[in-house]
Amino acid sequence: RDIWGRKPTRYSVFLRRNLGLCIGVPWTLYALSSYFLDFDGYWKEKIEENRVRIKEATRDLDFARKTREETEHSIM
Repeated sequence: RDIWGRKPTRYSVFLRRNLGLCIGVPWTLYALSSYFLDFDGYWKEKIEENRVRIKEATRDLDFARKTREETEHSIM
């Protein structure tokens, strides 16, 4: 019997057995839609910042490789 003393309906049984699913799916859909819709441009800005950091790191790495090669050639 249900907590109110009535016979449980198939809807209340479904909700009781699948509570995590009934809460988790809408929450996940909201989170994904807010990420992909990106109303304020937050993610677009973060992606652009990461692209700039990757370019800078690549430039620094290329410079370090070039310096290492020059040092190796000068030693030989």
